[in-house]
Amino acid sequence: MYHLQSFFEGKDTQLLLGERVDASVFNDDNAGAVLDLLYEAGTQKVYSEVAMAAFRAFEVSSEQVHFDTTSVSVYGDYLREDDEACLRIGHGHSKDKRPDLKQFVLSMLCVGGNVPIVGQCEDGNASDKKLNNTLLSTISKRLKAFGVQEQAFTYIADSALVTPDNLAAMGEEIRFITRLPATYSTV
Repeated sequence: MYHLQSFFEGKDTQLLLGERVDASVFNDDNAGAVLDLLYEAGTQKVYSEVAMAAFRAFEVSSEQVHFDTTSVSVYGDYLREDDEACLRIGHGHSKDKRPDLKQFVLSMLCVGGNVPIVGQCEDGNASDKKLNNTLLSTISKRLKAFGVQEQAFTYIADSALVTPDNLAAMGEEIRFITRLPATYSTV
């Protein structure tokens, strides 16, 4: 963060921010204060408001919604806090094929052209199957906030969607596209 000022020197801050701002304003103290304010306001709430404004301004298609996760590998030691709201960075099923590294999981729900409208950091050992289930329990409510009515979208996800609990959570209301997992059996 100590390079922020030099990064913004010579940049057109009026174009980026809507008003001319001197590069000296971009320092680690101010950036830290802004990050603290974002955390206090709730990063998911702030992100959702920005995503909703963009969704409406650019009339993004919501006929198809796509959910997926990716693991983000990290180096170093991370303190484990007792706070339930704290992100747990730890070993999990590494999609990078790096079981030696700790990770966290990023889950995203996207609409037309892969525009993210819901994004969340998850614990490093979070299960895609359970994350699908959690999202399915709130997806209609979340999409309704964007003006998308029930049964007006098709849910697209990878094979982690195919579990008895997830299929039951979708019921007959949610249309979906997925592929069957290699372990699927009708027996």
